[in-house]
Amino acid sequence: MRISEPRLEKAESRIRAVAHVEWEDSDRPSGDVVFETEATLAGEFSASPEAFAVVCALQARRDGERRLRIEAPLCPELREGLSRIFLTLDSWFPPRAPAPRVEASGGFRALRPPPPRAAALVSAGIDSLRLILGNRSAFPPGHPHSFLDGLFLYGAVNRRDVPLSAIENLVGRQRRCVDAACRLAGIRLLPVYLDLRVLGDDREFVLSQGHGARLAAAGHLFQSLSRVSIASSYFAGELFPWGSHPLIDPFFGSSSLDIRHEGLHRRRRESVRDLLEWPEILPFVMVCGEAPIDPRQINCGRCEKCARTMLEFDLAGGLEAAVSFPRRDLAAADLDALSPSYSVLAYWQDIAEALNARGRNGLAAAAQRLADRARRHRDWIEERGWKGKFRRFDRVSLGGRLAGARNAVHRIRR
Repeated sequence: MRISEPRLEKAESRIRAVAHVEWEDSDRPSGDVVFETEATLAGEFSASPEAFAVVCALQARRDGERRLRIEAPLCPELREGLSRIFLTLDSWFPPRAPAPRVEASGGFRALRPPPPRAAALVSAGIDSLRLILGNRSAFPPGHPHSFLDGLFLYGAVNRRDVPLSAIENLVGRQRRCVDAACRLAGIRLLPVYLDLRVLGDDREFVLSQGHGARLAAAGHLFQSLSRVSIASSYFAGELFPWGSHPLIDPFFGSSSLDIRHEGLHRRRRESVRDLLEWPEILPFVMVCGEAPIDPRQINCGRCEKCARTMLEFDLAGGLEAAVSFPRRDLAAADLDALSPSYSVLAYWQDIAEALNARGRNGLAAAAQRLADRARRHRDWIEERGWKGKFRRFDRVSLGGRLAGARNAVHRIRR
């Protein structure tokens, strides 16, 4: 893979960082990777070679590219970090070819660190809001680790199957909540808009391997930042191969930017309970990715993430205070209608045990059934059991053609 012509361009009320991407060993069309932010931030926004290298590296590995070459100088610390990330991913997701070597036409040179300035990735979800709350409790204003900025990415996971109207609905709800979270926390919002279609991503790849890279890349774009914190999605005892992980995220940093992966010590239900101590934020808690819904609403109240979070608020004794959800009742039938991903297994297992301990046997049984479905999906993903062995046969011997046909049929049915 060759990344060339990193540059800044003006685009009406925005400024964009652009680089051209060409595949050298795989049959994919070339095109541009684009990051945009608001023009008022032009003085600190840059076409950072590190940002482009970070956001392209895992796709180069995925598609068997022999090298990742950027036509610019690059930080040697990032080069070493990428090599460590490749080794970790190789142990989780065995590659079809050796990891790409990292090259820079301008050589490798250390970057000069800026004055201390800390930022957090902000999404208005539970984990990122708890990260901000914890930071405010731990560090007084003026401390170098106290957050001054909040980065938010629009388009971190590109969805080709979602109409533009649905995307606009989702982004509008997100922006309203993120604006409010930053205002209430007293931090400046740094919005970043992504166009990464040239990378040919699918949602499963981005979530399982690539989304931490996108979060880290956003930090490299702002020359004013010295430290960026990413909220952990999981408790330390529940970790598994995932796209944002403490064994990966910190290695996306450079000699001028420290990337932190924080919150491993806290279970999600504990984070929900802690957010009840910040009542002003509760009208703006947004966990829902469904769209379109009534734009006056924030969460749909029906999807897996909504159901999970509502139960977590309920278990914390704060469901009535969770006013960003349009309903207050959940029945076993609601949970039985959900199709969970493997990535939510630990959440639902914890909820099932907590409900059972409170004697709420009907909901507990439904939550356990949901956790069991997530476990079966994880066995499939990790190629365990007879279904997993069949998936491995399809992946190794048939190039994934059976899975591709199955997904195509499901899309037609929808």
